[in-house]
Amino acid sequence: MKATIIKTMQANLLKEAFGLAIKEQQRLIVEKQNAIDNGFTKILGAAVVPYKEGQLKKEIAEHRGYIEFYSAMYLHAEDARIAISDERIHEFFKNHVNHQEKVRKSNSKRTNQ
Repeated sequence: MKATIIKTMQANLLKEAFGLAIKEQQRLIVEKQNAIDNGFTKILGAAVVPYKEGQLKKEIAEHRGYIEFYSAMYLHAEDARIAISDERIHEFFKNHVNHQEKVRKSNSKRTNQ
């Protein structure tokens, strides 16, 4: 039982990590789209360097690819969490049925004596 709780926590951590990765990629897309739309420049060291629109569009496409990958991993982590939860529920009911069976046998022994 303890191992399944740890597995559930790990799946939740994976989901959270992929969720944060998606948010970061979205932030980068917005930053780069704003640079294209508004002509922002970035500062490298002490020099102001203008953005290259073609490079920004390429980077935005890469970020979208990362979002697609991270989204798939997020969903996979959710599926794993659900499977682990289902396993815990199955184990609980199995233990409950076994306990009820022992109680029934114990009660039938008492009534037969």
